[in-house]
Amino acid sequence: MFQIRVVAVAALLAPSTAVPLVASAQDSRADASVEYNYLDDHTRDLTYSAGWSVGLAWHIIPRLALAVEWTTNSRSTPDTVTVPVSVIEERFRSLQAGPRLALSSGKVRPNFQFLAGGSRYDIRMSGSNSAWEGYTRLSLQPGLSADIAVNNRLALRAGIDLRLASDQETYCGGCLPTTRWTKEVRAHTGLVISLFRRD
Repeated sequence: MFQIRVVAVAALLAPSTAVPLVASAQDSRADASVEYNYLDDHTRDLTYSAGWSVGLAWHIIPRLALAVEWTTNSRSTPDTVTVPVSVIEERFRSLQAGPRLALSSGKVRPNFQFLAGGSRYDIRMSGSNSAWEGYTRLSLQPGLSADIAVNNRLALRAGIDLRLASDQETYCGGCLPTTRWTKEVRAHTGLVISLFRRD
């Protein structure tokens, strides 16, 4: 009877003792990420489904990291007005950095981050061999994500961000430029690799 109880207690404790071992996969000095991302431009009512991002983060302390992220999104639409028909190509690219805070530790690790930097919008007509034309804007990007540990080195990440980008607009010939903040929502998912683990 005693042996049965010991086996039963061991079976109950096994999952709980295994979790910290897997959760420690996210406790590293640094991590690198590669993700797919989808961008929804709420101001212009446009979507950019082709996109990806790469990121690096250095963990100052186990729950606080300095993150750097580069993202790109693009879309192509036919311009039926021109003859022959051309394709309008648009792309968003951004380089941003800022703090990332882990809200808790465990196998599932929610994060909050606030990035700031530059976001560039470019457009061209592919059918006319034209060059890219665009402008660079200041961008602010708060976001939430969650890392799910797979093993001691690898985790899955999914998250959503709100990017605010400053656009300069002039409404008349003698008017001063007016700053307008555009709203872009970004959903992303991908892989995170732990680097330089804390032993």
